[in-house]
Amino acid sequence: MFLVFVLSFLLLNASLSLASPQQPLASSRSCPSLPHKVNITYRRDDDKTPLAPSPLPPPHYRSDGPEIIRRLLALPPSASFRSIRNVTLQGDTFEPEGMVLLGPSRLVVSSAEYVTPTEKYANGEWRNGTDRTPGAGFGHLQVFDLSDDGAMLADASISAAGAWEYHNGGIDYDGTRIVGVLGQRRPGSSGFVYAADLEGLAVEGLVHFAGDHMGAVVVDAERERVLGMNWGARKGYVFGIGDRCEEKAAADRVVENKSYFVDYQDCKFLGRAEEEKRHEDGLMLCSGVKTLGGRERYVLGGLALVSVESMDAVWEMPVTMESARGTRMTMNPFDVALVEDGVRVFWLPDQHESVLYEYELA
Repeated sequence: MFLVFVLSFLLLNASLSLASPQQPLASSRSCPSLPHKVNITYRRDDDKTPLAPSPLPPPHYRSDGPEIIRRLLALPPSASFRSIRNVTLQGDTFEPEGMVLLGPSRLVVSSAEYVTPTEKYANGEWRNGTDRTPGAGFGHLQVFDLSDDGAMLADASISAAGAWEYHNGGIDYDGTRIVGVLGQRRPGSSGFVYAADLEGLAVEGLVHFAGDHMGAVVVDAERERVLGMNWGARKGYVFGIGDRCEEKAAADRVVENKSYFVDYQDCKFLGRAEEEKRHEDGLMLCSGVKTLGGRERYVLGGLALVSVESMDAVWEMPVTMESARGTRMTMNPFDVALVEDGVRVFWLPDQHESVLYEYELA
């Protein structure tokens, strides 16, 4: 009788454990199998050079993020950018989409290699929620050594041949991993939020969302959630992340972007400044562009400090600088850092043969 009681107790506890929010039920819908296996090429004579510094630097929200928020909000209207240095990266960067600085010596770049272009359907037609063919290509994560003249340490292809989700968009860093999104290269499609470790760039799925394209993502590791942004960053999709990847038919929350200043290309979660009680859910700093006009096109650049909760911009600043090749500086990847006299901003606007531009904002 005692044995029966013990077995019943153990079975009851096991069922309660399975039903807890931290451990989803086995019947909940998990992600489809990751459609890729990382194919990594090391660019040094040996593959023993570490890809990341040790110890890993803290993410913005645990280090300089709150002070960056304070300094940006305190900038006078006369604030301006001063060029600090340019670093030419060695190797083909394809189309860079996002980047993360890991201390002064390491740079991680997300990029997309295009093999077959997308083509818009005739007569402005939309099919299955999108306006163009999927095209073909590969998503890449690349690591560069800024202490060695921008040498490429590794190039990892993280999407499979023929996969529709190959556009590797804007990325963020949670303190241990790079968090990014592989999306289709067309609006109204789908995206795969992933995390990549910094030892060998092994990729793990976090969320698969079939409801829209996602082109950039920020991660709030403290609250175990990500915010993915769609085509042009017109909408933000908030997803909780847990111990297993899940297929999501709908986001936990959808946020409309009410600002038409610029379309965000790459964003970094900065955390919470104590003085900003209105934005207790945190702020992200975004860099982006907006193409204006018809034949006489003008590409406007800008930075924006944005609420993760509402996607309201609480601070914005136009950016007029261009790369040596004439690309607006805020086209695609960016990161930010705190220095004694101001805020440093880093951009990587050009494709294939890319230069890292470093500016001080004060």
